[in-house]
Amino acid sequence: MKKQIKNVFLIQSVNAFIVGILTVVLPLLMEDRGINIVSIGLIYASLPIIFQLTRMGFAILSDFIGRKIFFLLTGIMNVFYTAIYYFASGPLGFLFGKVVEGTKEASIWSVNRPFILEHAKNKRKGLIQMRAIDSVSTALGSLIAGFLIAWLFYPNTIILTLLIGLLIIPFALAMKDKRVKRFDVIKAYKLLDYKRKGKFFKIALVILCLMGLSYGLIAGYVFPLFLKSNGFNVEWIGLLLGFQTLLAGVFTYFCIGKIKLWKLIFYSGIAYSIVLFLLGVSSVLISSILVILFLLFGIVSGAVDAGVEGIFSRVADSESYSIDIGLLFMGFHSARTVSLMLSGFLIASFGFIAPISLSAFIFIGYFILAYRTFRKT
Repeated sequence: MKKQIKNVFLIQSVNAFIVGILTVVLPLLMEDRGINIVSIGLIYASLPIIFQLTRMGFAILSDFIGRKIFFLLTGIMNVFYTAIYYFASGPLGFLFGKVVEGTKEASIWSVNRPFILEHAKNKRKGLIQMRAIDSVSTALGSLIAGFLIAWLFYPNTIILTLLIGLLIIPFALAMKDKRVKRFDVIKAYKLLDYKRKGKFFKIALVILCLMGLSYGLIAGYVFPLFLKSNGFNVEWIGLLLGFQTLLAGVFTYFCIGKIKLWKLIFYSGIAYSIVLFLLGVSSVLISSILVILFLLFGIVSGAVDAGVEGIFSRVADSESYSIDIGLLFMGFHSARTVSLMLSGFLIASFGFIAPISLSAFIFIGYFILAYRTFRKT
């Protein structure tokens, strides 16, 4: 079992490392190729909706036919979507790349949590470890991204990510599924039936919907272009994003079993909202204060991530891990798509302060509702 979980962690780390590099490279590449901020926002908005639509299909299938094939698909799709970005020159090319990237992300995220829930003795600890590894690997990718752009330029950096993505395939082939069942259409329909879920599950859907609205306003391209607008070069943008994500990963791991779930949600939510709001108004402050706030945001984000994984460990049912997690994320990604589409227009009209500050206020609703719900369980 430990070997199987280790393979998941290896696949997750390689995938996250690529994501970390492209988090810095992609929005700067789009801007370099003449795509305006509103179009960038709309392109990024396509990812969560594609992700969620394909994720539900993968989730249903994986609960019956196994997880291995979807880890393998992750490796194959990594090659495809990075190749598309290499050749993309206009909005439609990058949009197609986001569609393929969304499918790739759906492939891995539809099976990584369920696989760990099936194999780990301590489910909450296993999920938080996976999330911490994901954050640290993403951070390492972001840390070197700016230097890769400076040394290799955009096209060669993307080619490098394509080659790194090939490493996922042998790790996936070495995996073994714990169980494989015959596909049952009637049972799958029952597991998908929202009305059959309990009140607790439905409240969790609303909670994640609020989180999605908040996250979408600052997702993807926003922070890299926010930093660039404040005078940071590509090396500094990569370093700051990398250290922020690294701190998030470290503090996610630090929160394993250290505090009750409802307390973690409440205190991390207060800190997250305050730091994010201050970050939104920090563009009128000196750059050193902006850097401090940016790194503090990584710390509080890590604590928030640990709370989210705790929610999954409480809500998902053992008979349908993938389907339940997919349903929980349905509201999250639908809301995230809407706010991502809105973010570009807000930035164009009012500057970066608008989406970042609005995100902070919406997040208050998330953590208060989550705190009230999980304090009772």
